[in-house]
Amino acid sequence: MNKPKKPFYKRWWFIVIAIIVVVAALTGGDDTSKTADSGTATESADSEKPAENKEPEAKEPEKTEYKAGMYKVGEELPAGEYVLIASGAGYLEVAADSTGNLESIVGNDNFAKTSIITVQDGEYFKLQGAKAIPIAEVTDELTPKDGVYKDGMFRVGIDIPAGEYKVDPGAAALGYIEITPDSRHSMMNIISNANLTTEIYQTLTEGTYVKLQNGASIKVEQ
Repeated sequence: MNKPKKPFYKRWWFIVIAIIVVVAALTGGDDTSKTADSGTATESADSEKPAENKEPEAKEPEKTEYKAGMYKVGEELPAGEYVLIASGAGYLEVAADSTGNLESIVGNDNFAKTSIITVQDGEYFKLQGAKAIPIAEVTDELTPKDGVYKDGMFRVGIDIPAGEYKVDPGAAALGYIEITPDSRHSMMNIISNANLTTEIYQTLTEGTYVKLQNGASIKVEQ
């Protein structure tokens, strides 16, 4: 008995479906290959880019510091002017020799925060409770950020502007102010000085030095 033949249109649909499946498989494979090739090309391009050279951050040069001690000027410490920064109660002394006699003292001072000293060749410089930095290397150590100058020695026209100021004696009313033409700390070089119990007006002339101690302060408007 002969099997009945399937209609032609059913066989035709089967052939069409088979062709579609084959074409889809071929097309999908090509896209995957292209995607993979594209990814490889991108990675290769990225790897060929030169690395960016970042410039190292500029570091501030280290400052020359002289610790507490006694120095022979011209041999152990160069002659010149120095800023002194105390770690508590500081003391400075400049002597003409190393005998230890009071007569050999050129200048001396007690200070709480900062001071300035000029030393000459052949002298002996004693420093206690503080460190010394050459004044040429000083940046903002002598300029208060809040504009209130106190417990220190300042160069008029450099660290503090010249002009007339009201000087506050401090909470304990025991302030001290001193004006000198240099930073030698000699009693013979004092232009004017005063112990303060109340506020006073003081004119600061450019080129001089002002010393504020025991709570005395000057407010500079910024």
